[in-house]
Amino acid sequence: MVFPDTSPRNIHEAIPEAADDDYTIGYGAGHYCDATQEPWSKHFNMYSYVTKELPGLVERYFFVDPDRKSITGFSMGGNGALICAAKNPGMYKSVSAFAPICSPSKCDQWTARAYESYFGNKDERSYGISELLTDDENLTLPQGMIDFASSDQFKERLMR
Repeated sequence: MVFPDTSPRNIHEAIPEAADDDYTIGYGAGHYCDATQEPWSKHFNMYSYVTKELPGLVERYFFVDPDRKSITGFSMGGNGALICAAKNPGMYKSVSAFAPICSPSKCDQWTARAYESYFGNKDERSYGISELLTDDENLTLPQGMIDFASSDQFKERLMR
């Protein structure tokens, strides 16, 4: 099992905002996306890291079967796991998401500042699993599990 840190570190000089206390952007913000806006686009390419660079490193240095990968995540990472699986058919045998933020373009509390910084607009749709599945009816996910708690404080707002 590999559990990567999905935020680049030690980039204080390039992006001072990355070290802010706001965990929805910068360090700790595992949005699993490739930013398109400067200065974020140089360092925040976590989608490519998780789907290309990291699997290549693991396959190079460890005895693994590259055809038997699964992906999982929690919260922002839950959405990330789902989008990685959806955008890469056949790459993962299964996907599991725990309390995923499934519709980030509608979840201002978690994504508005990050998406505005990463993409230039808070309504970016290409990194939200609900948006992806709504926009492309042919998109599918491998077997897996999505779990959220019945007392999740955001459940009612997100279920509308």
